[in-house]
This record gives sequence, C-alpha cells and structure tokens, in this order.
Amino acid sequence: MKSFADIMLRDIKAMRLDAIDHDLFDSFEEATEEISNTFERDMKAYDLKYDQIENKINTNYEKFKTYESEEQLRLLDEQIDCERQKDYIRNYLTALAEMKIIYLFKSLEQTIKYLVTSVYGNVNTKQFFKWDFAKDFLKSKGIQVSELNGHLEWTQLMRVNNSIKHEGSTNDQIKQIPEFSELVYFDHVSLNTFYKRVHVKAINFCKIIKEEIKKEWYLFSNERLENLADEYS
Repeated sequence: MKSFADIMLRDIKAMRLDAIDHDLFDSFEEATEEISNTFERDMKAYDLKYDQIENKINTNYEKFKTYESEEQLRLLDEQIDCERQKDYIRNYLTALAEMKIIYLFKSLEQTIKYLVTSVYGNVNTKQFFKWDFAKDFLKSKGIQVSELNGHLEWTQLMRVNNSIKHEGSTNDQIKQIPEFSELVYFDHVSLNTFYKRVHVKAINFCKIIKEEIKKEWYLFSNERLENLADEYS
C-alpha cells in the first residue's frame, strides 16, 4: 500500500519539474549581448573605413596610374591594418557564437538529465551525452522523443555543438544543415543564423519532454489507476 510519504514524494517530484527556470537557457546570450553588439558596430565601422580607403586608392590610381606613391603606400598600409582588425573582430564574434551554442546545448542536456533523475531516481545519466542512450531510456518509459516537436532542431544543435567542441570545422553531416552547406569552417554569421532558427524549438523540445515525463509519471492510465486503487483497498 502506498504511504502518505510516498504520495508526498510524488508531489515533491512534480514540483521539482515545474521549478525549472527556463530563462536560464538564454542567460549566456543575454550576458554577452552588449559585447557582441559592440563588436558588430566595430565591424561595420571597419567595413566602411575599408571601402573608403579602397575608393581613395582607386581615385589616386586614376589620376597618377601608380600604386607606389607615398600616398598610395600609406593607404595600402591602412587598408591592411583595417583588414587585420576585421579578422580580429570576426574571430571574437565567431568565438562568442560558438559559446552561445555550446551553452544552450549544455544547459538543455543538463536539464534533461535533471528531469530524469528527479522523477526516476538513481538513474545513471553519464552516458546520456550519447543521445541514443537517453532516447532508449525515455522510450522504455513510453516516451518516443524522436516523434516530439523540436527533435530535428535538438539533433542539429547537438551535432553542431559536438563539431564545434571536437573538430572546429564542418563535416558531411554538418553540411546537411542548411546554414553550413557551403562552409568548411564555421563563421559567426552562419552560427548566429543557425542559433536563431533552432534555439526556441530546442528549448520547447526540452519543455515537451518535461510534460511527457509528467504525463507518464503522474497522469496514470486506467490500468495504473486500478492498480493503485487495489493497493489502497
């Protein structure tokens, strides 16, 4: 027979699931938004400066038919320095975009582990970094995660995360994702475009898993209700 303590424990587990702060999934993006915007403004300024220098060089050449004058060489040095600054900024923007994706994936992965251990107890989730292990466990509980809305975006997020961490470049699997189909190396533009497309659906996927776990554990089928009633009879 179920004790009062068992029933209370069940309710406490439900409260744990509902206490998850989904706003934390965006906390890295929010924390780095100002510096990202600053770098983006600096990039636009250097793009404009580069084009202005290019126009001056071309105008001078039309007049003097040479790139070897003192003025032209000075402008070329400025242009090279400008390009060097742009490369520096691009690298920082790419690093921030990569970290944003890694943080989102890691926070969702940790949340899924928390959902499982909060409800099902002492489950070994160390192997959940291999998604098939997590899928098989949830499948054993009647939850078909591959059929849930957002599974595609979650899978893509996981693959890009792994590629960033372990390879630093695209591969044939990553090139099947539209934002990276023509790339050898990641850049901040493609990474941010990808992030904007998948991040809401990936977060919602995690929320749907939570609701499916609650449904499986707390909203009993008729058979489970009958079994529970028998325990109290």
